[in-house]
Amino acid sequence: MLKIKEDFDYKILSQKLEVQLDKLIAENERQGKAFDDEVEKEAEMSDGVHGIGSDNSQAAMLLEAAMNSAMQNNIDDKSNVVDLRRRNRKIPTNMRLRR
Repeated sequence: MLKIKEDFDYKILSQKLEVQLDKLIAENERQGKAFDDEVEKEAEMSDGVHGIGSDNSQAAMLLEAAMNSAMQNNIDDKSNVVDLRRRNRKIPTNMRLRR
């Protein structure tokens, strides 16, 4: 009876080890695939770095155009304020709104 129990225990332990081994093999394959994907992604990124210069120059040109437009709008707004002040000066003093 003791021999039967030992054989049974060994079979159970053997099955547990097989399950653990299968899990470890699957994890190893998953990590290997993740590593390969990461290497491929880095290779693509290094290829993309060479094209960034032209993208940056285009972005700089767009930014400069936007800044020039904003400055022009600011200048236009200031000139409108100056025009309004000049118009207010032309109104006789007694007709100006008092504060």
